Amino acid sequence: MLRTFGVSQAVLVHVAGSSAAGKRAARRLEAICEQYRTAELSVRPQILTGSPATEIVQAAVAADVDLVGIPWKPKSWLQRSLIGSVTKDLARLCDRPFLVFRGGAGGGEAENDGLSVVYASELGHSDRTVLPLLENGEVVIDKLTVVHAGHRAPDPEAETARRTDIQERLDQVVERLRSGSVATDPFQVSSETLVGSPRRVLRGYIRRWQPDLAIIGKGGMSHGVEGVLGSVAEDIAYRASASVLIVPGDGSA
Repeated sequence: MLRTFGVSQAVLVHVAGSSAAGKRAARRLEAICEQYRTAELSVRPQILTGSPATEIVQAAVAADVDLVGIPWKPKSWLQRSLIGSVTKDLARLCDRPFLVFRGGAGGGEAENDGLSVVYASELGHSDRTVLPLLENGEVVIDKLTVVHAGHRAPDPEAETARRTDIQERLDQVVERLRSGSVATDPFQVSSETLVGSPRRVLRGYIRRWQPDLAIIGKGGMSHGVEGVLGSVAEDIAYRASASVLIVPGDGSA
């Protein structure tokens, strides 16, 4: 997955519960780094102690990284109740693109192959940060579907107008991606409108189609919008059946 994102330098971080545990983990972490070092990829280890989400965010800021990534790990309801979820905490706290890598179905693509990608767009501020990422060729994409999820309007006439407006805006996004991509091998682009609760219908869509990667924007133009989008992004990152990339917004109005 790192090569698919064009990563050339990586910091492999392990957050230990104590200094003693960190010392015990240091040798194993170095061995893992050595395994993945190549002429194209530089990897260095870093041992930290403390709260995992907080330490990872601080390390990302200190190293000024472009992408933060963690593997997805399932937890029982009791574990979630007692210790919470590092994935959800990072999705909320991280101010840079954050990848939750989930292996298996939808996450086992060959590293040199293009990805099948679903981008969940709210057709607003998140496009300003996500669309350039998709256009610049840094993420190797084979097939991209832009989806918009929204609640049904209160009456048939309003719903018809809403769907027409959404489809026109989706068509504009698709046309921009088709004409603006700098990828050597242009990817396929399509769109789809989903009706219902965004977190529910997006989870269902991802589960049905099993893309290699789902992308969702986070942050917003106002506190209210940010709260809603942030909540959906956290839920998708934790519960989706594919790898998920959360891209923070630019914070502008």
